[in-house]
Amino acid sequence: MINLKELDKLEQYLSQNNYKYNRRKNYDGAQLMVYNEDGEELWDVICCSYSYGHKRGLLEAMGSYIIAEDKDEVEGYLSAEEIIQRLENMND
Repeated sequence: MINLKELDKLEQYLSQNNYKYNRRKNYDGAQLMVYNEDGEELWDVICCSYSYGHKRGLLEAMGSYIIAEDKDEVEGYLSAEEIIQRLENMND
């Protein structure tokens, strides 16, 4: 069974900070998709048996808004706290 604890932590942060997002079941795990005010997807995170870091309950992220210049690249083995720090650093 996939541990979604880190995904849940990130979702709580997104909700408390009024991010527009959607959570959906994905394979045997879940995915969070984050949108801008126009409804365009900015980035997403996933934790399922196909994601980088799932065996340790960590998240895989995709999207230039949060991880890289190339929006099609992914970065795995991320904790919710690491992603939250990136979001907060972007708002400074």
